[in-house]
Amino acid sequence: MTKFLATLLVLFLSSVSWASWPEGQFESRFVEVQGSNIHYVEHGQGDPILLVHGIPTWSYLWRDLIEPLSANGRVIAVDLIGYGKSDKPNIQYRLADLRDYLEGFIDELALSNIRLVVHDLGGPVALPLLAERPELFSGVAAFETLLGPVDKLAELNDFQVSLRDRKPGPGIIGPGGQGYDLIVRNNIFRDLVTQATQGTNVNIEEYYQPFSSPLDLFAIYNPFQDLPVESRPFTEFKAAKKAVQFMQYSAIPKLYIYPTPGFASVLKAGSPELASTFRNITIEPFGPGNHYLQEENPALLAQLINNWLSQNF
Repeated sequence: MTKFLATLLVLFLSSVSWASWPEGQFESRFVEVQGSNIHYVEHGQGDPILLVHGIPTWSYLWRDLIEPLSANGRVIAVDLIGYGKSDKPNIQYRLADLRDYLEGFIDELALSNIRLVVHDLGGPVALPLLAERPELFSGVAAFETLLGPVDKLAELNDFQVSLRDRKPGPGIIGPGGQGYDLIVRNNIFRDLVTQATQGTNVNIEEYYQPFSSPLDLFAIYNPFQDLPVESRPFTEFKAAKKAVQFMQYSAIPKLYIYPTPGFASVLKAGSPELASTFRNITIEPFGPGNHYLQEENPALLAQLINNWLSQNF
């Protein structure tokens, strides 16, 4: 596909009004960052509680937590660039791109005293900002995410390894590996979300619609390939290392929640053992759970976060 046609397709997809949420529940809002619209919803007043999703999700994932968390502040659930109702500009969708747009979003809204809540890819996207812009944040909560870099590829399970196409250089876009086939051609994450949300109040089509074409799925595939494993890519490895160092010496309150058996929390880079090295941290077991805790038991997740918020702020 030529760059011109790809650009036209991106513009078309970003102009389609497909998802009903949050109509009737929360108001959709948009802010322009680097010429593109970033979508978010917010509810409540006070210092911000910024919710950052992972893959293949968007602000819809937080729908059952926004109201209860608003008891402790102004809850903001953002759609990362290329996700949900945010625009899909013609960019590479590297982790650094998602981070730059998120930082621009924070600056455009002039947010400060942020209590950051991250899940899944939201950790590698947002946690480095703690070290880069520490003046913006007053606390951080994390669950089912990478807290730092993965030291050895062998730490990943067979499924996690199969999703990665480790190629040298920046030119990751394009077919040529098992990870590309699973994520872009077969949309494997759609099946994972379907399994995780069985028996919940989810409208599964709300999850699917933002990722209805292979072009949409590059926003999942490319940042996933940027997750730092064995010091590669080096820029992301350094960013993740600095985030870990920040959390080990910074006195801001931190919360780590882990389910059993979990998915990311079984990795050393996302484990309670690593979290226990962080300064001023509260570690809470979630009990039985896998990965999408916002779907599996949103009431318990909101309770754990609210308890931490009320005790520390």
